[in-house]
Amino acid sequence: MAGYRPRLHSRIYLSIICLFFISCEQELVFDNPLDQINNPDYIPPDTFITVDELADSTINNSSVTITWVGNDMVIEYATRHNEGEWSGWSADTSLTLNYLDEGQHSFSVKGRYATLDEDPTPASVIFTVDNIHGPAIRVYKLMTEMSVDSTQDIHIYAEEVTGLVVARFQVQYDPSLLDLDTESVLKGDLYSDIEEILFIVEEIGSGILDVNLSTLSHNGISGTGALIKLPFTAVKAGSSDIEILNPQFRDINGDELEVNASVNGMVIIQ
Repeated sequence: MAGYRPRLHSRIYLSIICLFFISCEQELVFDNPLDQINNPDYIPPDTFITVDELADSTINNSSVTITWVGNDMVIEYATRHNEGEWSGWSADTSLTLNYLDEGQHSFSVKGRYATLDEDPTPASVIFTVDNIHGPAIRVYKLMTEMSVDSTQDIHIYAEEVTGLVVARFQVQYDPSLLDLDTESVLKGDLYSDIEEILFIVEEIGSGILDVNLSTLSHNGISGTGALIKLPFTAVKAGSSDIEILNPQFRDINGDELEVNASVNGMVIIQ
């Protein structure tokens, strides 16, 4: 019988060691702050926008830098502008939005842990851009992204006009990158309720359009809206300015309306 004692003792020691490791493993799982299943004290990722006084504000700039921070153990973030697609994940905690159009904008950001658990309630902020004071003329959108062979509508807007009867201007772009059929150019929604209108679009040079709009038997239009819609087709990769040249506004008496600003745009083709 003495020969069996070492084997019995070995089994006892082995059982004690197994119990020890099982106990440690259970304790480790219980204390794991990233374990949302087994840890009753688990806290989900949370994200906070840290730009003071941006929420519900009006900014007089076409760019803004937004900063944020996450709670402990958040390692990366994704962002979204104006309900577009979420960005890829990055450790960055700030972003500068450029080429912001007039009007209301929204921005959201969410964080996640190394376990890929995401913030269930992304931080969001809404603000308004009022950078252009009329009467003015501008490209909308200020920044347009396109792929080769795709078509996008770019508008020329009148901003805060009163009694506008005649609008004449030129639009210049890079014809090696963008293609435009002059017959496809349409009047904008600012003229949607006006039946009688003189609408002339002529190509006066390579990549230069001359536009002449006049409301007939009408006292003029007021407000902000599109004068024309330009359906551009991307020819090849590159970037092209959309420039407004020589803008002229006139009222019912033929008197010139001062144009306070002429704001150009940009097209990026990838």
